[in-house]
Amino acid sequence: MNAQVLAALQSLGLSEDTDGKAVRRAYAAQLKQIDVAAEPARFQALRERYELVLAWLAHRDGGACVSLDPAPATQEEDATTPAAPASGPVAY
Repeated sequence: MNAQVLAALQSLGLSEDTDGKAVRRAYAAQLKQIDVAAEPARFQALRERYELVLAWLAHRDGGACVSLDPAPATQEEDATTPAAPASGPVAY
């Protein structure tokens, strides 16, 4: 682990044994404290730390896919999403 990752973990209030769920929670908690429109640099710095930690987690966990979306869809939400129409002309 390099110094940047360690600093990002510490800034999010996390330890080296964290998981993706804890990272998303820490990110969401800090995001609520930022006025994105008034503090874009602060938001960008938080987002960069968040993405760095998620990338490190993916590497640490053997390349497992880690979502950058702070609130990934649940299976129930996916089930209620209508399927995309088949390609081709659409009759109305």
